[in-house]
Amino acid sequence: MISTPRDAEELAANVMRSSFGFPDAQLVSGGPDGGVDVRSRQALAQVKRKTATTGRPDLQRLYGARGADLSKQLLFFSLAGYSRQAITYANEHGICLFQYDNYGNVSPANPSARRLAPYSVQGVAGVNYRTSGDGWGTVQIVFTAVLVVWVIVAWIMTGNIGSAIGSACCPGALYFLLFLQK
Repeated sequence: MISTPRDAEELAANVMRSSFGFPDAQLVSGGPDGGVDVRSRQALAQVKRKTATTGRPDLQRLYGARGADLSKQLLFFSLAGYSRQAITYANEHGICLFQYDNYGNVSPANPSARRLAPYSVQGVAGVNYRTSGDGWGTVQIVFTAVLVVWVIVAWIMTGNIGSAIGSACCPGALYFLLFLQK
């Protein structure tokens, strides 16, 4: 459960390490952070745990904190979401926007974030069965691969593509129920 700003910062650092490819992500020590709560060699992140929508000025502080090192990816995590102006600014400057909830679920909130993390991270250690946006979760990819192999093996064994596809109807229906229903 995310109940303090420090919990939210720890969530962001954990997600950056475990799911976003920044294994050295660390919390910035106490005191004024200058717009940065989590640092990595390749990324900087700001985390806001407030009930008001995150606005453009917060993103501008993060952008300014990067300085001249344009190689660093910028990530922003917000509990309350983002204003339209903030989203526009982030899209213009390649800032990845993420929204999280009090249970530790993190979802991409703009195209840059979806490119970095195409699916939601559910809980700190949760399994992602359904995706957010257009991305596919690992479970969906594996299930799809198994279904394709099933059809190919059935086709080779029977010599009839129709019966091979028919034999996949039951697992195909399971796939539909698990992954495609919202």
